[in-house]
Parts: sequence; structure tokens; C-alpha cells
Amino acid sequence: MKKWFISAMLLLCCQGVFSRGIPPRYPVVLVEFKDVRFQLEDPASLVKDLLTKPGFDYDGANGSVTDYYRDNLGDFFAPSFDVYGPVTLEGRLQDYGRDVFEQGERVGDKAPEEALLQALQALSLDPTAYDADGDGAPDLAIMVYAGYDQAAGASADAIWAHQGSVASMSYIAVPELSGASGSHLGGIGLVCHELGHYLGLPDFYDTDFAMGGNAGGVYGFSLMGKGLYNNDGHTPPSLNALEKSLMGLQTDIPPLPEGVVRLGPGEMYRSETATEGEYFLYEYRDGKGWDAPLPRGLVIYHVDRSGRKVGNYTAEELWINWRNFNGVNTLASHPCYRLVPSFNPWLLEFDAALAQGRMVFPGLDEVLFYEPVDWEGNYTGVQITGIGLGEDGVSFRVLRDAGANLNGTVRDADGHPLEGVTVRAGDVSACTGADGFFCLELPEGALSNVALAASLEG
Repeated sequence: MKKWFISAMLLLCCQGVFSRGIPPRYPVVLVEFKDVRFQLEDPASLVKDLLTKPGFDYDGANGSVTDYYRDNLGDFFAPSFDVYGPVTLEGRLQDYGRDVFEQGERVGDKAPEEALLQALQALSLDPTAYDADGDGAPDLAIMVYAGYDQAAGASADAIWAHQGSVASMSYIAVPELSGASGSHLGGIGLVCHELGHYLGLPDFYDTDFAMGGNAGGVYGFSLMGKGLYNNDGHTPPSLNALEKSLMGLQTDIPPLPEGVVRLGPGEMYRSETATEGEYFLYEYRDGKGWDAPLPRGLVIYHVDRSGRKVGNYTAEELWINWRNFNGVNTLASHPCYRLVPSFNPWLLEFDAALAQGRMVFPGLDEVLFYEPVDWEGNYTGVQITGIGLGEDGVSFRVLRDAGANLNGTVRDADGHPLEGVTVRAGDVSACTGADGFFCLELPEGALSNVALAASLEG
């Protein structure tokens, strides 16, 4: 099954509106059907609070959509929302949401955009109030439809939450309720995710699912991956520097320096490969705030935006033309934006049972070393070693073109690093620093048979 709506519709980009500094204002329309009505009492007030209320905490929520984007983007994206409805349409849900197939493959819902257009017509809204780009239509409309999301397991008659465009207007469609049964208000994660598309972000999960294998991608560490479902959709993860750069907010990710590196929340470094457009990213997640459902640690990503062929297109084309292909991570043998799991750096296929604590460094497996290898199997001249967590970040040592070496950390029985320990391997020796780290540069071939000795005077 494809996430069809990205490739089937021309989507509109909002960057021009933001570049002129016009605060966005969007209509939000609650839509119900002849046979499916809103279940929750006073849904308009609930939706308004979900979108805008500071500290929104209904039904386990940890903040509103406005809270999320304010915390992540500041004033770059600070919209206001006007909520209307519910509007009851004459048609049944299946008239808008029933699956459409072509050559045996599901390509979309019947006419979800018609539900929005009919509701807007019934409301007789003045489009100029929401038309910052002057094309005569609202720049973005949000449709909250009664019932459940087909993507969450609802019936084939249900609408699949999505972002699309119709009549020169971009829109997003999200359900009233979470899951496929029960009466829990949908979390902010899905709304933030679809707004992420509007802001310029592709999907980072495997959008064609079993076709071509199921790529691991970035799991729950991205709003555009599986992270929109973190904490039942209430706590989507923070946007990282790459995602912000795709939105146009932040463009400079500094190169990974040599020596001791310390990363705090929200910081990211980049190291290159020999292939232009292929690189690695390094960031720290602190397990707090929007990242509370995630483990603390160093997160490493492998990015391919090169001219290398990935399936029928180049990796660069998959990124640039994501609104047409939406296939950044559809090939399991070569995802173009993947998290590097600490316990198995070459795990490419999605593993639903994989604990997130085994994805970060050091993580549950206490992995202290990583050496980036490109898609051709070549070492990149970078070694990350001595990875350790501190109170407010992660630290590690970066070695460049170090050749054969043996490194590690010396600790006492309580796990505290020991300074001043001399570590020897034959004629080669090194002394540990305050962090207990040592690095022995060994002669070629020595790694096959090494005996270590350590001593501490006094």
C-alpha cells in the first residue's frame, strides 16, 4: 500500500509566504458525514485547544501543535488557527474515503478533497482572510474529519490522513480520533507530521511498506518517521538540524572537528565521504521534553543525497522531487536517510522489535566506538571513540586518518574513569586522560595479536 497522496497530487510549497514575513493564518474545518458524526463532546473547542492551547494536556497530551512548532522553530512558523464547524455533509463517509484501485494497487481515496470543498462552500468563508500569496485561495486549510484514520487500521471507507492540494489551495486532512476504535482524541503528532509536509519535509519511513523490503529509516527519532506516534501521538520528537534546513530555517551544519567533541541538545555535526552528497550526521538526544519517549545518547545518521542510482532514480532526485516520488526510504537495501543502530550499524531492514535503547550510542549495549563506512564499503577516515554521556550532553573523541589503532576507556570497579593509567601494547604506550580514554597507534598488522598491560602509579 502506498502513501498515495504525495505522488498523486501537486503539492504547494509555503516557503515564499514565510520569506515575506507574513504571519500565517489558517482555517480549520470540522467535517462529519451523513453516517459518521463526531463522537467527542464539543469537538470544535477540543480541536482549538489541541492546535493552540499552551500546555495542552487533554487525554495524556504534553502540549499543543503551537507549543511543538514554537519550541522547534520559534517565530519561523507561528500560525494562528480559526476553527469552524462541525459541518455535516450530505454524503456518506465512503463517498469520500472509499479506496480507489488501479491495476490492483491502491492509489488513494475516492474524493477527500471534495469533502473539504463542500464544507468550505457551506461556510461561505472569505478566502482573502487566509490568502497571503494573493492567488485567491487560502494558502492552507485543515480538515478534521469525524472518525478514524485508515492509516491507523480503520476501514477501507475511511479517509487516509494526508496532505494534498485542490483548487490552488494546499490542505491537510486528519481524523478526530486516534487508532481504529475507542474515543480518544487524535494526538498532535499526526497534525504536526502533515504540517511538516506543508513546510517541506518528506516522509522518512518506508512509504511503500513491503515493496522493495521495509527500510528501517529513522524509526521514532523523526516526526516524519515513526516518531509521530511516540507516546500515542502526544509527544512527537524534536526537529533536528537537517529537518530545519529542509524547511529553510537553518542551513549550516558544521563539520565534525577533530579531538574531543561535546554535543548538547539540538546540536549536530557532519562528516563527509568521498562521494559528493553522501555524509554522516551526529546529534545528541537528551530524553527530555519532546524527546522524553526517546533514550539519551549520540544518534548517528547516514545520509545519501548523491548522484548514485537508488532504484529507478538517483538519491538526489528522491530528495529534490520528494513531492512526486515520496521515496527517500522506500528501498530497504539502500535507504537514503537512515539511523545507524549502535548494536548493528549495517542493519537496514526495519525491525519492529528493536529497542530504541539499542539505536543510540553508547546505548544499552554500551557501544563506545563507531567508524563511518560509505555505501561503497570504504572507510571515511573518521573514527568516533570514547563515547560517553555527561549530565548535559555526550562527548567523544574524533580521530582523523588514524590508521590501525586500539583505543578504549579505563574505569575503576564503580565505573568511574581513571586518569593517569599507562596502557601498553608491546613497545607502544599511551596515558589516559581525565576521561579515562587511551589510544594506541599500532604498527600495521599488529591488531591480529595484541596483549594489553595497564599500570597506575601510586
